[in-house]
Amino acid sequence: MAQQRSIKAVSKKVLAALTIAIALQISFSLFSLNRKNNHADIPPPPSDKILTLSALGDKNFAATAIMLWLQSADNNTSKRDAYSALDYDVVQKWLDSYQRLSYKSSYAILMASQIYSMTRDDSKKRSMLEYVYKNFLKHPNRYWKWMIQSAIIAQHRLNDMQLALKYAEAVRKKTTSKTVPAWAKQHEVFIREDLGEYEVAAGVLKLLIDDNIVRDEKERIFLLEKLSDLQQENVEK
Repeated sequence: MAQQRSIKAVSKKVLAALTIAIALQISFSLFSLNRKNNHADIPPPPSDKILTLSALGDKNFAATAIMLWLQSADNNTSKRDAYSALDYDVVQKWLDSYQRLSYKSSYAILMASQIYSMTRDDSKKRSMLEYVYKNFLKHPNRYWKWMIQSAIIAQHRLNDMQLALKYAEAVRKKTTSKTVPAWAKQHEVFIREDLGEYEVAAGVLKLLIDDNIVRDEKERIFLLEKLSDLQQENVEK
């Protein structure tokens, strides 16, 4: 007869995985039932304390479980339609929970800017971009990539140049780390050029050049030529 092992011999990680797996299965079953009834409602997240206790004190494990559960919510034949059906206020609360439990990770902001922005609902798209912006203002040197991504979405998917400019300008003004590349800070210049704001664009570009953010000589020459072009366009307009 096989010898039975005491539950004490099972590692806490395994028990945590089992606990969360069961909770996820119950939640997913309830969610699937709602989907069959043509509802896309998702419940608000439990408190951070409950989530952490469910993972036996392992916050990173709890955060992973959150993202696995949340991503199951878009399990539909058309993902863009699935996103449009979700309550984005509740989605953002789940993303907030993930960030609090895994504060060093950028995955929630990536999801907001690259996944949930796929919705066909422009109001929800704007809501998610603003969510990225709100978090960017807290940690600009960490989230600048997703802010640039949001500027591109605002410009090309929403056709909202002023919103794109707001995001691009924020990247230039708020980021301070030397790890933020020069091209990210220059994005504002090209949006202002598209808006016909040649004088302002030239002024911004001159500030960037004078700040010596560009180390590569070829890139510096390119920017100086661009500055000359903007100044000429301002004279001719």
